[in-house]
Amino acid sequence: MFNKAKLAFRVLQGVAMKDHPSLLVFFVTSRCNARCSFCFNLENILVEDKPPEITLDEIEKIAKSLYPLPQLLLSGGEPFLRKDVADLVHMFYKHAGTRQISIPTNGALPNRIVPSVQAMLEKCSDAYININISVDAIGEPHDISRKVPGCYEKLCETFEQLVPVREAHPNLSINMLSCIKADNSDSVPELINHIRDNFDVNYHFAGLVRGDVEAVEKDFDIHVAEKQIEDLYKDRGGIRKIPVFNRIAPAVSRLLSKILDKARQESERAFECRAGRKIIVLSHDAELYPCEPLWLEPEVRDGAPASQFVLADLKDFDFDVMKALASRQAQGVNDFVDENKCACCYGCAISNSIIYTPKMYPKVIKELIS
Repeated sequence: MFNKAKLAFRVLQGVAMKDHPSLLVFFVTSRCNARCSFCFNLENILVEDKPPEITLDEIEKIAKSLYPLPQLLLSGGEPFLRKDVADLVHMFYKHAGTRQISIPTNGALPNRIVPSVQAMLEKCSDAYININISVDAIGEPHDISRKVPGCYEKLCETFEQLVPVREAHPNLSINMLSCIKADNSDSVPELINHIRDNFDVNYHFAGLVRGDVEAVEKDFDIHVAEKQIEDLYKDRGGIRKIPVFNRIAPAVSRLLSKILDKARQESERAFECRAGRKIIVLSHDAELYPCEPLWLEPEVRDGAPASQFVLADLKDFDFDVMKALASRQAQGVNDFVDENKCACCYGCAISNSIIYTPKMYPKVIKELIS
């Protein structure tokens, strides 16, 4: 049975362990059934001769080395293309003590997604599981955006099939994520209102396109889109209901939005980044990075090669993450981050900083009472 206290305890453990990772962003595959032109990982997805994915036995070693790890976010590619995704999640639940798991998906594979989610809930009975379905437009425009005919219809089918699963498992959160870009920036209000009126989501998040994508994807007035999102969320609420931290989560979300806005306006870091220490990113072929931007966003690296920011190749450390993070190479990359030599608008790193940096708590409290 789902136990909120266990998740809260894991988060507190993460706060207490200053330089031990509390969030792993794991790109479990670079395979994908979509070809979204705005995908910041498209270059790796399009590679035909892909390096082999980390095996389940290797993932078990990674999970054991990371105990305690409160939060896990799977990415890709399409995570549900891995047939062993439920077993993969269970490895972190069992060996790393992970109690919050988030998985983004394009939702186009209901016959894979729904059974996998059910298996996760059975194997990880007291974990909080977020399934984040991507919705960028309504109907055919969404299909065109994702280059998957029938994608919108399939994601609706996935959502409908997950609703009764959520009724039986209150620790399941079904959410929707929208990427705002040039071709849908003029319809932000319609998109947000449609999702609010037609889907019983736990929460909906609309974020701006980012990363190393074609310039045309960013050819819109970002500030107008941001203002529309902010006004609609304020008016109607972006977060409806979540199984845990129901009061704190909206406050953290509001603070995150303010930091993101400041970072975009000033083009410099507007928070204390803990990437490489409290948050780490793992590629499907075992390379460890401090964050997504230093791996996938050349402008954040100021044109330097991504290889310069690899913390470690876990194959060289028998998949022991903590040994890898203690290496001279990892320390050098983390020094680069600590010295504020990069700046980005990476939401996961910012929210991680808010949650696991106690000096941010007064700002969270201010949002709570405002």
